Amino acid sequence: MKKLLLILFVLLSIQGFACKCPNGGLKLSEYVTASDIAFKGKILSVERMGDFYYYEVKIEKLYKGELVQELIQIKSLATTSCKLRLLVDEEYFVFAVWESPGLYSVGTCSGTDLYDEKREVEFAVDGPDTLRQE
Repeated sequence: MKKLLLILFVLLSIQGFACKCPNGGLKLSEYVTASDIAFKGKILSVERMGDFYYYEVKIEKLYKGELVQELIQIKSLATTSCKLRLLVDEEYFVFAVWESPGLYSVGTCSGTDLYDEKREVEFAVDGPDTLRQE
């Protein structure tokens, strides 16, 4: 019985290795500043290739960056516990960094998250120049 209690104590005292972002909880405008492109977008498709998910995304509203084409591709890691998995047919705030023409990358700590109309108001609160309507 003592051994069982000791084992349980050790297992319960071990700190978990959950994903934590060093910049956790930034405002939307701060994620915009840290990204090369920021937009509201709808995920059209996803394909896993090796260690990455590749998403085809339709840009619906651009907040930062140049709109060269309406459809772009973003990628995220698929093989770590900190992976970011986006769902097809869902709308997201996407904050991404440039990889190559037409390809951007996102991650758990990039700020990319499900679109929420209420959160979009944060752009207006942070300043009128933060949100660019297309």
